[in-house]
Amino acid sequence: PIGILLLACFFQWLILVNKFVFLQPAIPAMLFWGMLSAIGSCISGYILSQSGDYDAELVTKHQWLGIIVAVASLVLYLLYQFSIGEKAARWASLILIVLVSITGHLGGSLTHGSGYLIEGFNKEEHKGPAIKPIANVPEAVLYTDAIQPLFQARCYNCHGPNKKKGKLRLDTPEFI
Repeated sequence: PIGILLLACFFQWLILVNKFVFLQPAIPAMLFWGMLSAIGSCISGYILSQSGDYDAELVTKHQWLGIIVAVASLVLYLLYQFSIGEKAARWASLILIVLVSITGHLGGSLTHGSGYLIEGFNKEEHKGPAIKPIANVPEAVLYTDAIQPLFQARCYNCHGPNKKKGKLRLDTPEFI
């Protein structure tokens, strides 16, 4: 629903400029499908949240904001569809933009971890191979020198102390 709803809201403001008035017929359809997909996302998100793989506090915030987005998209659709108030619909679209942005960010934090927005800017992360060369192989300890660095580089994001996908943690031998 994120892309559809944001685009519909953007179009609502864009049609104020005369040369973009031709976009107006697309707005009700976009709001309708955005509303339906928001409702579908609420249902599928609720089912997914029952797995217990995610931070409960973050899930609760995301869940309630998702429900609010679905209701707000329904209200905006009704405002626009029945021409109840063009100005009200336009201002409601601004509120919806804020709600979708916050809800989307929380969803990204649930799925990718709290630092997902700046993760790509960290040059130290994802630099080089997952396992550094072992200087003295005969004296190497298998877990600490080979397995743990591999898990740390490739697995902790989804199976670590902050996120336990599939109820699996790989950050300590006891959890493994």
